[in-house]
Amino acid sequence: MPSGVVAQPCSVDLGFNPGLNAGADIYAVALQTNGQILIGGTFTSVGGVGITNIARLNADGTLDPTFNPLTAADIGFSGSPYISAIAVQPDGKILIGGSFYSSLAIDQGNFTRLNADGSVDTPFDHFLYVDSTVNAILVQPDTKIVIGGNFVVVDYELRRSVARLNSTGTLDYSFDACIASTDGSGATSLALQPDGKILASGIFTFSTGVARNGVARLGNCGEVEGDFAPEPGIASGESVYKLVLRSDGSILFGGDFRSYHGFARAGLAQLTAEGGLDGDFSPGTGIDLSKAVYAIALQDDGRAIIGGNFSTYNGQPRSGLARINSDGGLEAVCDPGSGPNNSVSSIVLPTSGKVLVGGKFSAFNNTPLNAMGRLGAPIPAPSLTINRLANGQLQWALSGTAAVPFAIEASTDFANWTSVTNVTPTSSGAPFRDADVGSYLHRFYRAVSAGP
Repeated sequence: MPSGVVAQPCSVDLGFNPGLNAGADIYAVALQTNGQILIGGTFTSVGGVGITNIARLNADGTLDPTFNPLTAADIGFSGSPYISAIAVQPDGKILIGGSFYSSLAIDQGNFTRLNADGSVDTPFDHFLYVDSTVNAILVQPDTKIVIGGNFVVVDYELRRSVARLNSTGTLDYSFDACIASTDGSGATSLALQPDGKILASGIFTFSTGVARNGVARLGNCGEVEGDFAPEPGIASGESVYKLVLRSDGSILFGGDFRSYHGFARAGLAQLTAEGGLDGDFSPGTGIDLSKAVYAIALQDDGRAIIGGNFSTYNGQPRSGLARINSDGGLEAVCDPGSGPNNSVSSIVLPTSGKVLVGGKFSAFNNTPLNAMGRLGAPIPAPSLTINRLANGQLQWALSGTAAVPFAIEASTDFANWTSVTNVTPTSSGAPFRDADVGSYLHRFYRAVSAGP
């Protein structure tokens, strides 16, 4: 039996189960504006219906039968085919990347565009050639498309790891990152700044001799910025798998590294908007040795949900998934229990506040679940308010939806705190009063989580 309670934060939502085939892996999840969910990876059926490697789900997790990609990504050049990146254009068309080919040659493989019904968009440069895996896709406001991956040739031109395409699918010749060599999987993740500059994660050596081990920033024409995220980055043999851009311009990134720029940062680190290591963000001891963070999703309140194959975060048990405060500390309420029995590869946060997770697992917190699931919504921070009653007395209330007790503490100097009572917040506000308040000229209050 599952040990979590349905609808608790980060517990399995038992009402959502797409029913992917045994052995399925999900590497990419993307949301459409109508709430439907695109999933990509390596699979052969959803809900008992045959469909290969790319599918669309309704908001409740059931298969959308109107989406039919046919043979768009059904075989591999070498090994099993898979989809590792999905991006939705403003016009509803869908870009997919990975390592795949069509058995009926309806696309050129590794990267293509689908119509809203899943069919291949044949006017999208049917002759576009990308010679190896596409790991990441982003769409610029001007409709140009940036791809990152382990490729070397795009449209028969040298474009190692990062390339930009026109909206028609042809190569944008004005953009050239001039990457001379890469290690590992090439460009593993991309993000677009408001000023049009592009962030890429990976291990790169540029033709100018500049090296970037972890994160690089590219200008509008692809040129690397020499003063952003300077070396040393991560160590040789380590990788950054995911980066995300915060609203303040800082960059949060995760991988299997143990340090960055000479400072201990096991699996998770953050750069300032200027490209230096953010000393105000620290994961403590971070994730386990030889484990990795593969997925990061940002909440509006600055907290982040991370996924991977780790079992601890800063010494606390957290199997495969954790929620991190904006300073890098572990947020206690989001606890996945025993978590996934294999790695989490993708995390997306719908507007419902719940958490969509995809990966290589076949169970989550002891609940059978193949590769794709939904977790309970993150709980917003509770608030402490004060009201004056009709008789002039003061009453406090602790509001929120966190089903854990909070210790109410009082102080006169912000240094020495004494316990007043314990309160569990409610959506309407759990009231309490301090019987000793009249003994003080002034008194300050705080609510401290007393939960696990």
